[in-house]
Amino acid sequence: MTYTDKIFTRNYILTFLATLFVFGSINYLIPILPVYFQNLGYNNSEIGLIVSSYSFSAIFLRPLIGKYASLYGSKKLMLAGTVILTLASPLYLFAKAMLALIIVRILNGAGTASFATSSSIFVSYIAPKRRLAQAIGIYVTSISLATGLAPTLGSWLMQEYPIKIVLLIPAVAALAAVIFTTKIDYQFSPAQESSTKSFKEIIKDKNVIIPSVTWITASFTIGVVMAFLPLYVLTVPGTNAPLFFAVYSMTLISIRFIGGGLSDRFGRMKVIVPSMMLIVSGILGLAFIRGPLSLAVCAIVYGLGFGLAYPSMAALVVDNSDTASRGMALGIFSASVDAGQFLGPFSMGIVSHLAGFEVMFALTALVPLLGVAFFWVMYGLLPQIKRKNKEE
Repeated sequence: MTYTDKIFTRNYILTFLATLFVFGSINYLIPILPVYFQNLGYNNSEIGLIVSSYSFSAIFLRPLIGKYASLYGSKKLMLAGTVILTLASPLYLFAKAMLALIIVRILNGAGTASFATSSSIFVSYIAPKRRLAQAIGIYVTSISLATGLAPTLGSWLMQEYPIKIVLLIPAVAALAAVIFTTKIDYQFSPAQESSTKSFKEIIKDKNVIIPSVTWITASFTIGVVMAFLPLYVLTVPGTNAPLFFAVYSMTLISIRFIGGGLSDRFGRMKVIVPSMMLIVSGILGLAFIRGPLSLAVCAIVYGLGFGLAYPSMAALVVDNSDTASRGMALGIFSASVDAGQFLGPFSMGIVSHLAGFEVMFALTALVPLLGVAFFWVMYGLLPQIKRKNKEE
């Protein structure tokens, strides 16, 4: 293997570890915050608003971060994100009013957006082009590990220790991410990474906007799961949130190592469409769970879908972006993650309050179904119609 084919470089590994601890600090709070907010006296609709405010700030910040990563370098913005998370996480101890909690969530969202956007841009630069989806897929297993392990740790600590101690752990994890990020050796070259294209030109690019709109519908579902699954499983005997997230995480990790390069070999479209349908099936299944087995099956199906769809979709954006405009393109695409995670809890919190969790998950499944239909029409059906018209 030549150097250009090597994935596991020193910078790649350090970025992987920093990402593991950043998302560990965030996902650790998944089973804690809904219950914590409920104990403070907030209802499902209010909890949905507080939880989703985390993503609200990132929706607007990620495209800007993509732009400034091109101007100042990815490492600086990665470091800024980890520092914000280290300082903001302990503020949950002092926030009790809704406005104060929303502000803390927004700060957490800003820190995560700064790190996550700039780190994904950084990985796209250091990854070998011929193994791009595979490199992205393996890299985001760091997030999968955090999703599987951190909620389990959070759930256990919440039962064993006072809430004041429990809510300090994310700051420790974020501080570890600060240390890993400072060890990255990266020579920033503004001439190489600065784009001559305007933000307006990039956001109008169909190869940026179509994947971004599609991915909003997928991330919509994970926002709903993070906000309401910990509360939903309390009503289903024998089930618990850590079981779902552990199985989901193991599935993502396995499929990304085993099948992360499928779209590199067979094409993005052939992987993205079936993967999105798995996401639809997994989230729909949550409306019908009756015990731990059915919950685990939903986690497997859902994990397979996310495990294959995200790296393929991100690689599709990189495929169609030149080196100079990649930062802003990935920044816009990354904003779709937060847009979906904001819209999901915000809208479905109202549905769950009025109609219950089962109806909420069934309706949630319709969103990625519309997303995959949109993607297939724009990338599959319309090009075929245009080719047919030209031939005639």
